[in-house]
Amino acid sequence: MPTFDRLPDSLRGYCIYTGKTWPESALSREHIIPRSLGGTHSPTIWVNRKTNNVFGSKIDAKITNDPLISFGCRDADARGYSKKARIPEWRGAVRWGSGQPVGSGEGRYTLRFPSAGATAYDCRTRRFVPVASNGSALVIWRFPIDHVARLKFTLKTLLGIGYVLSPYNFSNCLDADFIRNALNAPISLSENHKEGGLSFTDSFLDNTVEGRARDLAIRNFLERKSKTTALIHQTDSLLNWSISCVGYFVGSVWLPAANQLLPNVSNGDGLLITFDRLGSSVSHVPRTEIPF
Repeated sequence: MPTFDRLPDSLRGYCIYTGKTWPESALSREHIIPRSLGGTHSPTIWVNRKTNNVFGSKIDAKITNDPLISFGCRDADARGYSKKARIPEWRGAVRWGSGQPVGSGEGRYTLRFPSAGATAYDCRTRRFVPVASNGSALVIWRFPIDHVARLKFTLKTLLGIGYVLSPYNFSNCLDADFIRNALNAPISLSENHKEGGLSFTDSFLDNTVEGRARDLAIRNFLERKSKTTALIHQTDSLLNWSISCVGYFVGSVWLPAANQLLPNVSNGDGLLITFDRLGSSVSHVPRTEIPF
């Protein structure tokens, strides 16, 4: 069974995010799953410091601030280096009832949700207000889901954890350069996004009946309250990587695979990786238990 053992000394200095070997002065330790998203002390890798900083601000931070995942960060009390508790925030919320806005004179709300419950703190009036009352509810129109950030986080974690699980097989299995380019280049997403053999979903992109059923199956399989989980498995010539953070599904990618990434895992079977405050664990999942 693959584990998150320390990488061999022969690979020290190699950065999977850039595909280059760097002097020690240019390296920093990377928590592949940030602690702010339910990660622990393991697994970590050495990567180029500049790239680490860019990914941290342009990918990890956007997922931490995702309007849905931030609720999981709060409930799991997942904290980053700042040690600050995460408080979800909605901007531009309106009160809605009977299919139309109500109380238009109140304007829009900036709401904070410091704890689970039926009220939210309105930053404008500096008071707590009910989320739902008298047949109306506070809603946010066009929920600001950053699909590109979700795709890049999914690819970044595949690159890091896949490399840790099988450092010598990774480049022979997947096109690591394609993944690196996708992480660094601007990407535009549309429904059923496919580019260079990549297929991605985050449960909001695919509006087909089949797509919604698949996404629901992934969510039901992965999501565990306050825990971060990931599944990696291969079928025929495709490798799938799906990840949820602190109880919320982030995304799932399918990529062409030239060889078997995990030689000790049978074709079609998978590995379920779980992170919580106690650490990380890897368990085998037979293909018959993978519902998608």
